[in-house]
Amino acid sequence: MAIDMHSSLDLFFRSELWLSSMGRKRDENCFSQSSSLPIAISIIICFFLVASCSCSPLVTKEDRKILERTDNGEISAIDVDVDDGCNRNSSYHLEFISMEPNSLFLPVFLHTDVAFYVQTGEGTVVSWIKKDDEDGSLKKTHVDVGCGDMYRIGKGSFFYIRTRSDPMRTKLRISALFINQCMPEKKKTEGSSTTFGRRHPYSNVADLLRGFDIELLGEGFNVSEVELNPIIKPSEKPPSIIPYTVVTDDNSDNSKPPLNIHKKKPDVKNRHGWTTTTTITDVGGFMVNLTQGSIVAPHWNPTASEISIVTEGEGMIQIVYPTSTTTVRLFKVKVGDVFVVPRYHPMVQISFRYSSLVLVGFTTVGGENNNLHPQFLAGTGSVFRMLDQLIVAMGFNVGSTAVGKIFSSVDDAVLLDCTYCAEEMETKMRRDADKRQKQEEEKRKEKERQKQEERRRKEEEEEEEEEKERREKAEKRQREEEEEEERREKEQKKKEERHRKRKKQREEEEEEESRRRDEEEKVKRREEKEEERREKRQREEEEEEEEKREIDKKQKEKEERQRRRKKREEEESRRSEEEEKVKRREEKEEERQKEEEEEGSRRREEEEKVRRKKEEGWKGERW
Repeated sequence: MAIDMHSSLDLFFRSELWLSSMGRKRDENCFSQSSSLPIAISIIICFFLVASCSCSPLVTKEDRKILERTDNGEISAIDVDVDDGCNRNSSYHLEFISMEPNSLFLPVFLHTDVAFYVQTGEGTVVSWIKKDDEDGSLKKTHVDVGCGDMYRIGKGSFFYIRTRSDPMRTKLRISALFINQCMPEKKKTEGSSTTFGRRHPYSNVADLLRGFDIELLGEGFNVSEVELNPIIKPSEKPPSIIPYTVVTDDNSDNSKPPLNIHKKKPDVKNRHGWTTTTTITDVGGFMVNLTQGSIVAPHWNPTASEISIVTEGEGMIQIVYPTSTTTVRLFKVKVGDVFVVPRYHPMVQISFRYSSLVLVGFTTVGGENNNLHPQFLAGTGSVFRMLDQLIVAMGFNVGSTAVGKIFSSVDDAVLLDCTYCAEEMETKMRRDADKRQKQEEEKRKEKERQKQEERRRKEEEEEEEEEKERREKAEKRQREEEEEEERREKEQKKKEERHRKRKKQREEEEEEESRRRDEEEKVKRREEKEEERREKRQREEEEEEEEKREIDKKQKEKEERQRRRKKREEEESRRSEEEEKVKRREEKEEERQKEEEEEGSRRREEEEKVRRKKEEGWKGERW
């Protein structure tokens, strides 16, 4: 976006006239602490209040979307759209991560680059970053981060964050900017997306495997499906931040420490505060620290858009949109608010008399080796001091003396004293808001009054119209009554004639109806008789069918009885034969037992005889 230089020049000149008149009327106490405030700065600030825009680049802390909140931490996020000069309306996703001591931000896989700023606390970022060698392997790094550190991790990397125990219970608070890389228009496709509202900037590590067929994973990991089931089957997703106690802290492969913006030498520093800028690869970082009642001179960033986060205090922000119809956005910021300043747009940052203002943020660098330092409209480094004053005066259509007085009255370069500016801007903002509200109320009342007058006028016209209609209706009613009288007489005659005709017609219809009823009665009686005959035939057929079924049933029962009787006889005959066989077997068994007993008796007798003979022989030998 190119700046309309004539609009900027015209802005300064008109401010000179306004402040000259206002400065004479202002109370001396207002200048007691800010007598050194350059006239040009006051002109610009006061003139910036003239216009306003309904849409705001501000996202308050209350507007953040809570992604997750547990006892161990919280993650909130916002999406901002900026014109960074490389791809119009590029989208950037910011997440604010707050972790309690002894907690762990579970590992994730980055879809895009991310830049961190550590606001409070301490922790360790463990990441696996892709190397630049040909095999594309990942390098594991441990980076201990603390307050003020800025750190960047590239897309395609894995990382997690852990915190250690802290006796002060200080939370680790990180502001993370997920960078949407610029995409040339010709390379965009229908399916491509540059809006983080449609795609999250990172994925949980478990989501990288879930979704594949378990058979394929089994082949890929060379394990069984039973072993894969515990990690692949759907289960309750754990929170992003869980409790975790560091058992061992292996930092043997630590990378170089991150850049700490608090320790970096300020680019500008005086009694009104300090500012510093830095670069992390293709992402810029900056920090502005204003003391009470101070201002950063009006400036713009020629190389990048700025995304600012308020980390301390309160202040007023003014952004000028230098188009053909110059508009201004004025708003108040507090801790936790985020605002965006597009590339090439002049702005000022002012702290209140009762509060300092600290901003930290990121810039979207348009290319490598770009100068991140802004260009100032006022101060010793004003771009207008570099231009020929005669040419500038011709741009304002005024004399060169007035222009020279304005742009040569500044002593400081960047940070200036402006004790009551923020309060005046806030008062003016509220006054303008009240004025707009009153104007809207007056417009509403005017519209209501116009509506009431319109209603009253319509009511009067309606009354006149109704009166006219009443007269016309009365005349019409009189004519209709006369015509009605004639019509009634004619109608009476016609009615009598119709009555006679209807009477005759009714008599004929009654005769015809009587004949029709007689015919219908006869037909009905015939149908009833026919129906009776059909029913009788049907009953007879049913009775015959029932008798036939009964005969068949009896015949079957008789056959079944005969079959059972025959079966019983056969069974009795079989039983009797079996009993006879059993009886014969028993008799044979008795005979066999008797024979065995007789045989045993004979053997015993013979044995007895043998024994007696032996005894007799033994006795004879003794004798």
